[in-house]
Amino acid sequence: MDLTRNKKIRKAWPGGGYASVYRYNLSDEKGDEILTRLRSSVDSDSNDYDQHPQSVSREYWVKYYLEEFGDEIGISIHANLDKKVSGKRGDYEVVHDGKQKVLEVEKDVSDFLKHGHSTDGKSGWSDPASIDLVFAATDRNDRKSEIDVPVIVSAEQDYDDTDAPAFSQWYDRVNDIKSAKEALYYHLLNAVYSHYCKGVPSLPDFNRLAGDLDEYSLKMNKRYLTAIHSVMGDQAKLHTDSVLFDSDTESIQSEDSFSDVKERVIDSVEESYSEGESWDCPKCNQPMVALGQNRFTYEPDMQEMTEGQFAEQVAAQQGGFFEEGIHGETLTVSYCFGCLVVGAKAPRDSEAMYIDNTEPFQLPDEEN
Repeated sequence: MDLTRNKKIRKAWPGGGYASVYRYNLSDEKGDEILTRLRSSVDSDSNDYDQHPQSVSREYWVKYYLEEFGDEIGISIHANLDKKVSGKRGDYEVVHDGKQKVLEVEKDVSDFLKHGHSTDGKSGWSDPASIDLVFAATDRNDRKSEIDVPVIVSAEQDYDDTDAPAFSQWYDRVNDIKSAKEALYYHLLNAVYSHYCKGVPSLPDFNRLAGDLDEYSLKMNKRYLTAIHSVMGDQAKLHTDSVLFDSDTESIQSEDSFSDVKERVIDSVEESYSEGESWDCPKCNQPMVALGQNRFTYEPDMQEMTEGQFAEQVAAQQGGFFEEGIHGETLTVSYCFGCLVVGAKAPRDSEAMYIDNTEPFQLPDEEN
């Protein structure tokens, strides 16, 4: 099974970011449930879904449908005008009823009227700005009679004599597959991240744990935790993406369990950094590997800085010239894969901040 990175799945860290990893069901059993749901969705048929008028979130879904089933419903696409012609133009050059036409795709017929398309130019492919045919998923307000070119509304078509499903049937199936793929991606991403960072408190948890820490200590600890979360989160995402989307073979084999896929990502992380060396691990005294850096820029302070220093600090904060120790600090995050110890260290630190990830982090009131 392949997981494509385009219309089939949205790739992003889940809402709530790193803090959510501690409040998410990360079990392999839950992962297997999601994987079973995904396989069931992929194996389903569009005809298993009911035909009904369907609100569409984005116009590109209607375009994907037409590109897949246009020939079956009598619309042969010859060119995508998005890629061929700049400026004002329709969406496709097509042949319909034996004639060359410029086709415009819409979610609903009313959108065509809102967009103010031209329909009175020279017909055919010679005038891409003049629309000769409209294809829409729905006509919710009965407005197709207001358009002086033919309008095909998927929700009004009879598909019994074609090999194409109605748009709504196809869209429901694609959404089911997309939803299951995203659930698998998020669960896998969280599970890999949790494997490497389960002992690292989230920033909200650290705030609850901080108690009477002075402002400086609170700020410094949060800075180092942020660096660890950022670098380790990027590594989890990089290698999850690589295993799921960049493989020369199918991402998920038919016999794979969720645990199998998770272990491939975990192995990918460790194998990629086996040669990079950093300072020694406090548990095994073997060299840790540097996984990445996180830059922290100091806040501009008008009371403590001259006008020139303030201006330079603002510029550094916005991505301009950065001098280590003057405008901020670059924290290096290193890992011991054998001991599951992560460390973060600034250039002037004599010792790194270390966190052991052999056991999940728990607040004191959660331990019993």
